[in-house]
Amino acid sequence: MACGLDLTTTPEQEQDVMDELDALRAQLDGQRKLNRLLKRSVKASARQRTQAETRLSHISTLRAPLDTLHALPDKFHAMYRTVSSLPPLEVSPTVDLTEPGKRQWETSRSGYVNRALSRLLVRTDEGTGHGAVDKMDSAAASIGDGEALRRALHEVDTVQRDLASVQHQQPSDEPEDDSHMEE
Repeated sequence: MACGLDLTTTPEQEQDVMDELDALRAQLDGQRKLNRLLKRSVKASARQRTQAETRLSHISTLRAPLDTLHALPDKFHAMYRTVSSLPPLEVSPTVDLTEPGKRQWETSRSGYVNRALSRLLVRTDEGTGHGAVDKMDSAAASIGDGEALRRALHEVDTVQRDLASVQHQQPSDEPEDDSHMEE
């Protein structure tokens, strides 16, 4: 196409050129809108990925205690059920047969043994929940029941799949040359 004023063109040719110019402007506007939409969707995708990774990190802490609990042998579970079903020990009150002015454990060997036994039982009652079985029971109770753990693991797997799909869909971080789209 020649530069400058061309007086030999017909009005139809001029209208065709103007229509083509309008179509190119509309196409350029469409490309700009698509570019803005792409940038916005990349930001939203990155935000969703960050949220999904945060949820995964919160939920993945449940996996380690669950694996540990599954690794316990059945005999240990049976022993725990047996021990936990035992009735609590009751301390029978002892009759004080001490001489006046002397303490119970100072009078005889049996008095000393009775006092030591009663003190140990009191300490045991105060320390309930500090044994290994009690700690495991409280840890299992704090995690939740089996159905809640299954749901949590299902959510962990879902979040991992979502993260994997988001990672595969993200475009490269290198900016493309968009200078031909801008005026």
